[in-house]
Amino acid sequence: MKQIAAWAATHPDWTDDELCDLFKCEVHQVRYARKKFAELSALAQNTAKGKQMLGGLINEHVDDNEALKTQVHKIISDLEADSDMKPSPRLKLIKEVMIIKEKIQKTGLVGHLRALDAELVGLIIRRFAPNVNDDDVIKIYNEEKKKLAVSNVVRSK
Repeated sequence: MKQIAAWAATHPDWTDDELCDLFKCEVHQVRYARKKFAELSALAQNTAKGKQMLGGLINEHVDDNEALKTQVHKIISDLEADSDMKPSPRLKLIKEVMIIKEKIQKTGLVGHLRALDAELVGLIIRRFAPNVNDDDVIKIYNEEKKKLAVSNVVRSK
C-alpha cells in the first residue's frame, strides 16, 4: 500500500486504473492506499530524506530506460519553453540529450537481445554439433568471443 501511495504521489497524473495495472490490484485497494498514506506521501515529498524514502518504495517498479526517456522529454520541453537561454548552454544540453538518447537505444537493444541471442547462439552451435550440452555451448561461445576480440585489436592497429 505504501508503494501504491508513493507511486501516486510521484505520478499525480496517473489514474486509479493505471495504478491497478502496475501493481496488479483492485481499484478499491488503490483508493484505500491513496487515502491512508496521503499525508505520508505529501510530507515525504517536501524533504530530501522523504524523497529518498519514496524512491526506495517505488524503485522496483521503475524501468530504467523509461525513466531516462521521461527525463529526456522533460529536458527537451524545458529547452523549448526557455526561449531566452543563451546558445552555448542550449547546445550543451542538446548534445547531452543526444548522448543519453543514444545510450538508451543501445541499452534497450542490448537488454532485448540478450536472452534471444543466447538461445540463438545455442541453436546455431547445436545445428553443427547436435550432442553438445549448455556448458559446451558456453565454452565454444567464449572461445569465439576471445578470437573476435583479438582479431578486432589486430585490425585496429
